[in-house]
Amino acid sequence: MSTVPEVSGQHEGPLAEFVALRAEMQLRAETQWKIMSLQITGSGAIFGFAMTSQDRVPLLLIVPLTSYMLGTRHAMHAHAIMGIAKYIRTHLSMRVPGGLNWEDWVIEKRRVETIKLFEWGNPNMLIFPGAGALALIVLIAWPFVSNKWTQQAVLVSVLETLAWVLGLALTAVCVRTLWRSSPYRLTVRK
Repeated sequence: MSTVPEVSGQHEGPLAEFVALRAEMQLRAETQWKIMSLQITGSGAIFGFAMTSQDRVPLLLIVPLTSYMLGTRHAMHAHAIMGIAKYIRTHLSMRVPGGLNWEDWVIEKRRVETIKLFEWGNPNMLIFPGAGALALIVLIAWPFVSNKWTQQAVLVSVLETLAWVLGLALTAVCVRTLWRSSPYRLTVRK
C-alpha cells in the first residue's frame, strides 16, 4: 500500500487557474515597469524640450497631467496584483491539497524585510507626482530666474493659471493614489 497520495483530476483545474493567475500577475508587473519607463522618458523629453526656450516653458503644464494618468494606471495594476494574490490565498489555495503557500510566504517575507524608511521614500512618489510637482515649481520659479522676469512674473493668462491649479490638483491626487497603493500599504490579508 502506497503512502503517496494520488493526484486526482479535481486538483488540475485549481492548479491551472493558479498558473494563469500568476501569469496575469507577471504581465501586470511587466506593464508597471513599462509605465514607469514611459513616465521617466516622457517627462525627461518634455522637460528637455520645454527648457530649450523661454517660450516653451508653459509646455511643462503637460507633465502633471501625464504623471497623473500614468501614476494612477501604475497604481491600478498594483491593486489588481494584490487582488489576485488575495484570491489565490483565500479561495484558490483551499482547493489544492497542502495549499498554495506562495502568497503566505510573500506576506511573511515582506513583514520581515519591511523598511519603514522605504514607506516614505517610495520611488514611485518621485517618478510620478515628483515629476509633476517639479514641473509646477519650475513654472512658478522660471520668471524669477529668467532674463525677462519682469515680463513673465505674472502668469500669462487665466487659462495658464487654471491649468497650473489643475496640475497641482492632479499631482495631489496622484500622491494620494500612489500612497494608498504602496506595497507596504496594500495587504492580501484584508
